[in-house]
Amino acid sequence: MNMIKTRMEQRGQGGFTLIELLVVIAILAELAGGRIIGIGAMRTNAQKTACKSDKDTVETAAGSLPDR
Repeated sequence: MNMIKTRMEQRGQGGFTLIELLVVIAILAELAGGRIIGIGAMRTNAQKTACKSDKDTVETAAGSLPDR
């Protein structure tokens, strides 16, 4: 760690390079993209579960109707 700090002081630098910042931004974008895809899949699963529940409710209600 001291070697890096010494090199930065010799160069007169104290910040991040453009490449380092671009790498971090690319990693964050990749993580955010994965989250968005995951949220979409969760929404689809929730809709399927809700439809199945509605179908089961209708079947139960239809089964309890009196015969004519």
